[in-house]
Amino acid sequence: NYYTSYRNNLLNNRNNNYYSNSRFNYLLPNDGMDNNKFKTLNYYNYQRTLRDLVQDRKTFFLFIYGSHDYTGQSWCSDCNIAMPNVNQAKNLVKNNDRDIYFIDIPIDKINMRDLGDDPIIRLEKVPTLIYFENGMERNRLIENDLFSYQSVNDFILQAYDSYEPRISRILYHHRNYY
Repeated sequence: NYYTSYRNNLLNNRNNNYYSNSRFNYLLPNDGMDNNKFKTLNYYNYQRTLRDLVQDRKTFFLFIYGSHDYTGQSWCSDCNIAMPNVNQAKNLVKNNDRDIYFIDIPIDKINMRDLGDDPIIRLEKVPTLIYFENGMERNRLIENDLFSYQSVNDFILQAYDSYEPRISRILYHHRNYY
């Protein structure tokens, strides 16, 4: 049965060094964050990584979009419009020296409801770009907000402007305590 073999393949590969990205079962390397800033997760391994980032009070952008099929297009037409804008804006993260990560989660239609129930993500629509500062959600762009490169660019720059490393906050509070 095709469905059974597909399901078993997903379950077997989700904890390996490779994971399945879409229903067409492409195997992509999961080799960690490029330049220590970028990582692509999938539906099966996002929870532990996301929980660790929140518990460690990391600062990161989380981009959730519809996964791609064999043609390279997403099943989500809004994601196809937003993807070039987000990819261009990623250069702001790449070229910045701050300790801020960018995490992608491509999802299938059937996984959207589960991410909506997730207490950290609370997904309403795709595509969604969420900004977490020190482990707490600060802002998000949903669907139409991602159609303009200028709005995505402003969103990331605004996040950088408000970003204050956790260490400086601790030192500041420590100095004022005495």
